[in-house]
Amino acid sequence: MLEKVIDIICRNVDIPREKITGDTNLLTDLGLQSIDFIDMVCDFEETFDVEVPERDLRKLVTVKSIVSYIEDNS
Repeated sequence: MLEKVIDIICRNVDIPREKITGDTNLLTDLGLQSIDFIDMVCDFEETFDVEVPERDLRKLVTVKSIVSYIEDNS
């Protein structure tokens, strides 16, 4: 699961894969803008067949938190 999440992140940001870990923060480490973040969340929803309501977007802070959220909600 972690590897798939990292793959999706790499498709959305121009950062080498080896620089992304479970502890990578989407905003501070990757500098994602809100539109990029929303596009990436849409990719997660499609890939993992999970729905992320707007109220849960704030839970997706690190790569690990995305993996946990997907595991808990799919």
